[in-house]
Amino acid sequence: MSNQVVVNIKIHNRFYKIKVDAEKEAHVRNTAESINTQLAEFQKKFKGRDVQDYMAMTLIARLTEEKKDEMEVDFSEVLEEIENISKLL
Repeated sequence: MSNQVVVNIKIHNRFYKIKVDAEKEAHVRNTAESINTQLAEFQKKFKGRDVQDYMAMTLIARLTEEKKDEMEVDFSEVLEEIENISKLL
């Protein structure tokens, strides 16, 4: 069983307690820092919006980037398989 710790993170002036596995604590803290950085960038770029707008923009940007990374194909593996099939023929 994993050792869990309570992590206090701050997202846009609000604190949240999250229970995570100890080995994931650094990742959670880095993610929170990244979210705050992106929120600040949107606040500078789109002045006068509501905090909820900035949160939504950040969420959309992060998930879009995550999905983009998932969709990338490692063509070296594809080419290797094609070569293996060609050798069999």
